[in-house]
Amino acid sequence: MSSTPGGAPPGWYPTDDGWRWWDGYAWGLLAPPPVPEEESGKTLGVLCHLGILFGGFIVPLVIYLTEGKRNGFVRDHSREALNFQITFSIVWIVAFALFFVTFIASAARTGPPVAFFLVFPLSFLIWALALACEITGAVRAGQGRRYRYPVSIRFVRN
Repeated sequence: MSSTPGGAPPGWYPTDDGWRWWDGYAWGLLAPPPVPEEESGKTLGVLCHLGILFGGFIVPLVIYLTEGKRNGFVRDHSREALNFQITFSIVWIVAFALFFVTFIASAARTGPPVAFFLVFPLSFLIWALALACEITGAVRAGQGRRYRYPVSIRFVRN
């Protein structure tokens, strides 16, 4: 270890072993190594992607507005999840409206309900693909890797 900084004021100083506190009289403990953003943001990154199960786009929005200001990894994941969940909500509302319109139209005439046989499986497929994308995003966040959804309207940019 290097000697005391002659007459130096208290503060953090680089030594051979890393950053160490000098209190003006003696050396203190080594500073803890900085934690990478990816490590400290894994849990919130996963929660952003699984927010669709707990509250839709509200969960990633709250995380984006709070922790996203401090951690770039969390900001990226919450922004991606927020954009995807807003896009998914729009697509789901359109699919529901289409289901409702075709159900009313098929009820007005006799015959099999077209809405059930065509639109309902389409709605289920949209939901299943969205869930698969959300799970993939959560797994990537848990691994400390960035993820970008394959299909998403970029409402929130930075």
